[in-house]
This record gives sequence, structure tokens and C-alpha cells, in this order.
Amino acid sequence: MNKKQRYNILEGFYNITGLRSDDDTIDAVIVLNPGHAIFQGHFPGRPVVPGVCLIQITREIVGRALHEDFDITEASNVKFLQVIDPGKTPKLDFHADLTTEEEIIRIKASISGRKTVYFKINGIFNKKF
Repeated sequence: MNKKQRYNILEGFYNITGLRSDDDTIDAVIVLNPGHAIFQGHFPGRPVVPGVCLIQITREIVGRALHEDFDITEASNVKFLQVIDPGKTPKLDFHADLTTEEEIIRIKASISGRKTVYFKINGIFNKKF
């Protein structure tokens, strides 16, 4: 698996239409694909973005912005605050504050849209070798 693939194992689930980063922040715009197969099972007739996908999106955006592959080695304060219906809210904003310490990155990230915060996570990401 090449690095590009590792950054996006949720192929076709979402697209990043904007990405900005500097030494201590990452901002991205995400557009969900309401027709993705995941939503056929989660849940039929009432699609909802799975929480695990929000965690994976966070990992993938951080990896893409920093041009590295990361494992999430610790996650605290993981909060799923509201459900995301991809048909009603396909466009989401991602924001992360970063602190870099040698081979680890500490993050505080959130995903929001339409003035609603849907997801928050604090975590430690380790670079893969």
C-alpha cells in the first residue's frame, strides 16, 4: 500500500475540497458522499456517518496535511456530539490544533458544519516507520 492509499482508506466516502496547514493548525473542508455504500448499512433509510469514520477522517487529514502516515496511539475526550446525516449536511469543516514533540503529534480536533460541532477528539499520533 502506498502513502496516498494510507491517507485515504475511506476511498469515495468523502473528498477534501480545501486544506490549509501550518506548524500548529490544520483546517480542511470535507464533502461527504451520501451515495457511498457505507450508508446503505449505517443505516438503511436514515444514513448516519459512523463514529469510527470520523476518527479515520481525522487520521487521514492529519497524515495528508503533514505528509506522514500516523497511528493513533491515544485518544481521549472523544465526543460524538450530534449525528451527521450526509444528505442534510454533506459539507463539513475540520479543524485541528497541533503540538509536535519529536515523533509524536498531540492533536485537538473537531468536525463541524452549519454552526454545529459534531465531533471532538484529543489524541496522540505516532509517526509510522
